[in-house]
Amino acid sequence: MSNIPSWSNLLPSPSAVEKMGPEELKMTGAAIDEYSFTLGCGIAAIGNLLACTASNSETGLDMKTAADIGWLIESLGALSAQLSNASTGIQDRRRAALKKE
Repeated sequence: MSNIPSWSNLLPSPSAVEKMGPEELKMTGAAIDEYSFTLGCGIAAIGNLLACTASNSETGLDMKTAADIGWLIESLGALSAQLSNASTGIQDRRRAALKKE
């Protein structure tokens, strides 16, 4: 197992979500949704950049840059998945809180 921190260290854990009040759940859920949208747009832009660069016969795309972009996309994909997971937890918690009212 790696000692490198994960994106999940920055996101609320299920136990932290359980302790959040309604306003905090709302704000955290909105932030997660916004960051998820931004990540999706950014990943699409990187794909466009790669396609355009690869088709440029004058400058092309060197191996180091391609590897760096690959690692970035892998990291962004993991973050996107973890944001989605956190969002689901927050939505579940908000629904449960509404049922108790």
